Amino acid sequence: MSDNRKMLNFRCPLDVLEAIDTVGRERYPAENENGCDRSKTLLELIQLGIQAIDRGDVLPVSKTSDVDEAITKLAQRVAEVEARLGKLKVA
Repeated sequence: MSDNRKMLNFRCPLDVLEAIDTVGRERYPAENENGCDRSKTLLELIQLGIQAIDRGDVLPVSKTSDVDEAITKLAQRVAEVEARLGKLKVA
């Protein structure tokens, strides 16, 4: 079986990482340092984010926006997605 996945590395602000871990501990708990499976959590959040963008639920960040403002907006969206995930029933 061929693996069609690629490794992705990036720097993540601590407040965003904390929000990711909060979602992960709810959705994909694991017995590790952060208490969750970050890979599964990030994949789900990215997929949901792409779906939201495709539906037009997310406004694009203008090119002149301050990076801190973009990070704040992202953290707010992560919190919104976390709230929506909490309402979903896990099969």
